[in-house]
This record gives sequence, C-alpha cells and structure tokens, in this order.
Amino acid sequence: MSLLKLLWGMILAVGLSLLANLLFYLIEELFKNEKAG
Repeated sequence: MSLLKLLWGMILAVGLSLLANLLFYLIEELFKNEKAG
C-alpha cells in the first residue's frame, strides 16, 4: 500500500514540475510578445 502511495507521489511531483515549467515558459513567451509589440 505504501509503495502505491510512493508511486503516486512521484507521479504527482513530476506532473507538478512539468506544469510549473510549462507555466514559466508561457509567461516568458507572453512577456517577449508584449515587449516586441
């Protein structure tokens, strides 16, 4: 049971880090477009 929780926690951590990277990338692109425009 604890192994399942550990696996779920790992998946959640990876998912969150990917989501954070995507958000930072989108925000960066938005700022680039704002400066260009």
